[in-house]
Amino acid sequence: MDGRRPWVPLLLLLGAVPACAPTLSVEELPDTSQVVRELGRRLSRSYSASELERFASRGDLLLAHLNHVERDALGRGDLRFQVDRPARVTVATPAASVPFWVRDPGFRREPNVLMGPD
Repeated sequence: MDGRRPWVPLLLLLGAVPACAPTLSVEELPDTSQVVRELGRRLSRSYSASELERFASRGDLLLAHLNHVERDALGRGDLRFQVDRPARVTVATPAASVPFWVRDPGFRREPNVLMGPD
């Protein structure tokens, strides 16, 4: 064997496929409570109770296990509103823990920063 791994390009290609999935309209997204239930069932088939507890306490670990549809549904499915003209929306979060649903769609940070006790 010459040490080459012919399957590596295939894995890289398959890894890029979910990123190419079309974005669903908000109306097409599954209900967030349904997504959470199904996610729990899916992860419980592969991980122990102690691993699931660790995921629950570390959002970054849990996010790493979400598929595209789950992440999209949880990020856009619960808080929604419509505007009929350009609008500025302000979301206040701790700087160290900006939610994925703010980062994923590409919202940008404004220079105005609120200072608080934490």
